[in-house]
Amino acid sequence: LIEPTVASVLLYGFLIGAEETAQDLAEFYQQTWDRTLEIADSIPSDERILAACNLGGPDNAHVVRTLMAGADYAFENCGQSLNAYGSYDFGDWVYSQTIDCMVVPIWANSLNGSYFGDLNAEYILESGISADFKTLDVYKNGGVYIINGDAPTAMDILIRGYAMYPEYYGDL
Repeated sequence: LIEPTVASVLLYGFLIGAEETAQDLAEFYQQTWDRTLEIADSIPSDERILAACNLGGPDNAHVVRTLMAGADYAFENCGQSLNAYGSYDFGDWVYSQTIDCMVVPIWANSLNGSYFGDLNAEYILESGISADFKTLDVYKNGGVYIINGDAPTAMDILIRGYAMYPEYYGDL
């Protein structure tokens, strides 16, 4: 089974007559994918952090990518029924969970505009996080990471891994 981004790169390369360039890019992407998963697998279980992506359930694509980067799921035993879209019930149950890291994807077209030009990390962080999340210890302790939600899968997982485990991903 070929990773979908690799398949797309190869197809577009064929369609525009740039097969050699597409092959080089696909190889780079595949190497990044393989190395990222290798690093994630090398993180010892006693060093894995408990992560969440907003209130997304275990089948949420962003949660899955965060777990693929080496984290454990913060809401594993929360007593809530969280589906792929998670929960909009920000109740007391959230405060009883240990959350070491919150990964929040932001898309280039979110917040009524794009992030081309003057990037302001503080504005993005403040605008991309709801008021409820700002009351959590993970936010107060600096454990919230804003990432690009538009990145291809391998790069997305790499970015998540590097944010959570720079000591493991630093050489990639």
